[in-house]
Amino acid sequence: MTIEPRSFPTPADGLRAFYEEEISGETFFATLASYHLEEAREALLLMSAIEGAMLEVLAPMAQRLGVDPARATAIRDEGRTEAEALKSLGWTELLDRMCRDYPVFVAEFEAVANSAPPDDRDGAQLLLDHEVALLDYARAAKAERHDSLVILVSFFERLRG
Repeated sequence: MTIEPRSFPTPADGLRAFYEEEISGETFFATLASYHLEEAREALLLMSAIEGAMLEVLAPMAQRLGVDPARATAIRDEGRTEAEALKSLGWTELLDRMCRDYPVFVAEFEAVANSAPPDDRDGAQLLLDHEVALLDYARAAKAERHDSLVILVSFFERLRG
């Protein structure tokens, strides 16, 4: 199934949605990691850590945009449910899915980043950069590049920098 990029009425609407997806993503990737071993597990745990670090870095923007922190538990549950629905997929199938779907997400993030007001541009660009890093990793892992995890580690270090 091909997904279509979403459009948002305002950049703020997109940024709120993306922030909530980071909340979901942290749990999604951690839950998926529990179904995998070795490099797949390591990569998924790194993705979860990246999502968590993104939440920390973008918390001031999220607060300014009115993201409701009371929704976090329900959003995490959504991420867990989504991951559980994919638990039977093998690692190669997950990478295929990422390579197929994440370009759509990159397009969404890019559209919002290009229209974000000055106060939100850095956060919007960071969201875009993180999505690109996840996609770059998936493509490198699918190509069986021995250095693919470096992509995730480098981005995580950038966030922790």
